[in-house]
Amino acid sequence: MAARVSIIVPVYKVEKYIRRCAESIFGQTFADLEVIFVDDCSPDASVAVAREALEGFPQRREQVRFLRLECNGGVDNARRQGCFASNGEYVLFVDSDDFLEPQAVERLVSRAEEVGADMTACRFNVVGPDGRPELSPLRDEVSDRDRYLRHLVSMNGREASPNIFNKLFRADLLKKVEVVPAGNIAEDWLICVQAAHKADRIAFLDEPLYNYTVREDSATHGSTIEDSRRSARADMANIDLVVGYLESKGLAGRYRHEIDARKFIAKGSFYGFCDDPVHHREWKDVYKEINGRILFNPCLSWHNRKTFILCWFRLTKKYYSLTGAVRRLLGKD
Repeated sequence: MAARVSIIVPVYKVEKYIRRCAESIFGQTFADLEVIFVDDCSPDASVAVAREALEGFPQRREQVRFLRLECNGGVDNARRQGCFASNGEYVLFVDSDDFLEPQAVERLVSRAEEVGADMTACRFNVVGPDGRPELSPLRDEVSDRDRYLRHLVSMNGREASPNIFNKLFRADLLKKVEVVPAGNIAEDWLICVQAAHKADRIAFLDEPLYNYTVREDSATHGSTIEDSRRSARADMANIDLVVGYLESKGLAGRYRHEIDARKFIAKGSFYGFCDDPVHHREWKDVYKEINGRILFNPCLSWHNRKTFILCWFRLTKKYYSLTGAVRRLLGKD
């Protein structure tokens, strides 16, 4: 029998975090759940820890399934396989190192049904290494659909969160997604753009109901030039998919400044290496067609433009060294 809400949890090397995640799901005030843990060939005891946590919630045992994949395919594939196996009217994605507030599902479903929304977003906290949650400045201001899509495409503001973890989706909406992610970085953004475009109605709940954990070993964390290249390649692949989707819908021209702003963000993977002549040329070649348009893009801030100018003339280290010295001289540091 179908559940009201299917919660899909990709599992891979999260033995340290998954108990907190699982217990936050099992302890939800909303009763009618289906929980699918998708084991992406995790080499540690993550699944065993989740099963152990379930023992403390006997009322949930019949609602929980563990799906073992044949090979590791990444978080986007794990989510997709979880969707195929789900039966819920709504779908909520929860990363296995994150956790929910006790009333998260109940509040999201209530808001979705109040307005008949296909996609319902909430605020979220960011939990750092010290374990203290801080409210993210990102919010999904959905009152103006066109404005929301513009912010979502550019990913250069606080009025649209490019994450799927803080959104409750109607299952029928996810079935309309046409383009699947090309990598394990920025896949959330690719799904959100399509869902926002196809949803008949989007709702927002101004409450932090999700807790996102920042990890040093996360997929987006890295400090070497190879990390930057890998990040840029995945990011660019997903940008190209989004641009292709917008072109297919006749929207690329409408959102041309927003697309350029998003490409500008992709160049950011190399900012820390731009003082090196070789990497500086590599940075210039990333979406080089937008270099001449960046200074005149209304979606980019003065800080964005300053960053671009400093990188272009390889002055970043000198600039921040000088401003740091001035601040110390003035006693501001």
